[in-house]
Amino acid sequence: MAARIPLALVLFIMASTGALAGPSDDAVRIDGRACRINRSVDRLIVMTDSGDRLRIVAESTHFTFGRERFEPADLRPGDPVRVAGRLKKKDIVEADTVRVRPDVADAVWEALFPSKSQSLVGRFAVREAQSEFFSLNLPGMNYIRVDAKGAYDGSGRVRVSSLKSGDLLEMRGEWVRDDLFRASYIDIQTDNEPASCKVKLSADKAAAEQLFLGQ
Repeated sequence: MAARIPLALVLFIMASTGALAGPSDDAVRIDGRACRINRSVDRLIVMTDSGDRLRIVAESTHFTFGRERFEPADLRPGDPVRVAGRLKKKDIVEADTVRVRPDVADAVWEALFPSKSQSLVGRFAVREAQSEFFSLNLPGMNYIRVDAKGAYDGSGRVRVSSLKSGDLLEMRGEWVRDDLFRASYIDIQTDNEPASCKVKLSADKAAAEQLFLGQ
């Protein structure tokens, strides 16, 4: 039989992280922000409202936005979330549900109508046969084609061959037609954190997070 975490230790951890007790002594509910998200969106780093960073395993997790199902791929760094699940170690939670909190509604609504914007955020899906075209997964599982032949970032040309499935991309450019976007700038945001999440981590802590995310 697996050893259970002592109740006193669980209560101490929940008090220090801002988590709330659930019906069992290892159940937690956490309010915070998604700071880092791996490419498959099954592992997250969440900073609690009290400033602690927790590692969240979301392999069989139900994502919601309000009362509606939320596609995990639509989750963005900085999104406010409520995580309910079970504490596995002192800073690792196995999530049953992740609810994206309502104050991100405007951003989600705007992202669902990309034709109104010259700036897009989505996840890289697949490259088109040795070309500089690829498909981008926008919120709501909407896919568009991207022409990246003339795309640059701060270091020079962006090569589609260097992108990986699930990479979070922010891009600027122009619409050629309803389903084709010509990118002039692409920023790979996969490992970026919003300013609200940035804290100074020890080398060991940073390495542990990177290993956990599997990036």
